[in-house]
Amino acid sequence: MSADAPELGQRLAGIADELRSHANLGLLYVQDAHDLARYRRILELSAELAALPTPGGEALTLPMTRSAYLNNLTHIGPLLGAEALVLRGERVLLMRRTDNGLWGLPGGLVEVGETLAEAATRELLEETGLAGQATRLLLVSDTHADGGSPLHIVTATFLFGAGGEPQPTLEASEVGWFAPGEWPPLHDGHPVRLERALRALKTRETLFDAAPLNTHPAQERSAAGRPPVFSPEVEQAQKLLRTLLFGTLGRQNDRDASS
Repeated sequence: MSADAPELGQRLAGIADELRSHANLGLLYVQDAHDLARYRRILELSAELAALPTPGGEALTLPMTRSAYLNNLTHIGPLLGAEALVLRGERVLLMRRTDNGLWGLPGGLVEVGETLAEAATRELLEETGLAGQATRLLLVSDTHADGGSPLHIVTATFLFGAGGEPQPTLEASEVGWFAPGEWPPLHDGHPVRLERALRALKTRETLFDAAPLNTHPAQERSAAGRPPVFSPEVEQAQKLLRTLLFGTLGRQNDRDASS
């Protein structure tokens, strides 16, 4: 297997996820029947792209992926996640997932109506039985930078204070305390997040964006009077969108101008 295979799989997943977002955004706003059909076709193509087999990637069937894409038209931006870092001395509380047997910090997706800290509190209780309180934001991570999911998920990792002893739950087959460097097999994304969260704890910083950039490259090029240059996956998504939508946006602009 090529050393670049995981990176290729992540890039293809990123393109598929961005196309899905653009398509859902179009389906939300356009009214013309032809435009709706085109955006729906982009959504179907993004599902096919996400289901393509890649070395070392998660095996996805096309019917399952297409159903997930077509039955969730609200995916127009990154998903939000929240997780809890609980310490006993230098040991970290981890839970073993029931779905794949891998370990990670207690956490999950934020539900509608919750703040990030509330979501982390709920996930800690649901997955370990511990009632705790968030005391500090350690890390804001991004799967496009840190890996861990083919979907674009932004996750907030909080330091938690919690008493009592954790217990296995419906979502965690095991729970345990682990010292850094003695981690059990970890779920995708957690090795990076654990390392960065513990670094934030030591430096008393809140870490964000793995790349140390204060501005987006497109902003720097724009300030210099040059056209923006985007990442390869964004450029590929834009090329595909332009190919599929050629003429669609022009007709939309014509209608707007005549109204």
